[in-house]
Amino acid sequence: MFTSCSQPVTNEVWLPSLNEAIEHGLKIEEVSLLLTQEYQNTHYVLVKDKADSFALAKVIKNSKGYLWERITLYLGTPSYVMFEHTTEAGEKLPIIIGKTADETAKKVKLVSSLTSEVLDVHNGYYIGFNLPLNGHAYTVSAIK
Repeated sequence: MFTSCSQPVTNEVWLPSLNEAIEHGLKIEEVSLLLTQEYQNTHYVLVKDKADSFALAKVIKNSKGYLWERITLYLGTPSYVMFEHTTEAGEKLPIIIGKTADETAKKVKLVSSLTSEVLDVHNGYYIGFNLPLNGHAYTVSAIK
């Protein structure tokens, strides 16, 4: 497990809409969009670079508008990474991001000794929120 970057990757360009913030983030990082997922009123964006490494960003909304902020390093392995992200409200949010070896999978099942979760897969990638992290290792199985 790792903690997300203490210095988020942002260029402080506030934009008037969610879509413009996402498009701006994709352009400045020279990445393609894998999937977006909203959780607790925050839009999380999984992206892929030209080397097929993936990273997680989020779009922050406040009175200034919308701001793109990448919150993880780029990862290049077909597996998963668990980390804790501190939200704008100061809460610790456990997040799992991953890539399956089977891009045709529609879901993945994550199983640990204490829990079992099923997550949706989009083009071989997935995001999970608020899953137990500490002391948990998951076995990931693709579901067609």
